Amino acid sequence: MRTFHILLLCMLGATLVSLVACNAAIRPDNCCFTFYPRRVKRSLISSYDVTDFRCPKTGVM
Repeated sequence: MRTFHILLLCMLGATLVSLVACNAAIRPDNCCFTFYPRRVKRSLISSYDVTDFRCPKTGVM
């Protein structure tokens, strides 16, 4: 019975460590996941910003 408790405690500890490591990962703030398929009129654009290089797809916001 004592071995079972130690095993359970180790599994709980490993789960907590993995959750903390995933939440502390460095990730970009803004990424584009949906894209507008057509060109936008230049007169409608007031400013733009390119997505971070760590995003799965490059985009312009």
